[in-house]
Amino acid sequence: MGRRDDLLVACAGDLLAKCGMPPELDLLDRVITACGPSAFSRTMSTVDPESAEDRDHIRTHFLMKKLGLRDGPELAEAIEAAFEAYPSGDSPRYRPVLYYLLVKFFGYDEAL
Repeated sequence: MGRRDDLLVACAGDLLAKCGMPPELDLLDRVITACGPSAFSRTMSTVDPESAEDRDHIRTHFLMKKLGLRDGPELAEAIEAAFEAYPSGDSPRYRPVLYYLLVKFFGYDEAL
């Protein structure tokens, strides 16, 4: 398996084990594609809920640019809900998993 397949398996495992959500693998693969190189970057592949920079990046680069959503308080609320739905425990939170949750939250399954 390659890096992409390894990431797909890891993210699918987190969705099932940590979020209690059976993943739609096709959608998860499209989310990984939408993440671009950041999905594989050592510094950008995970997100920190305490980082204002990570939250801003999610809001501007994914929700507004990729999904075309308008800025507003609902974006911050959705990001907060996604972090709550994706507990970390001792392991990192993968960016594609968080983005997957946001895509499902906004019903944008076909937008990617």
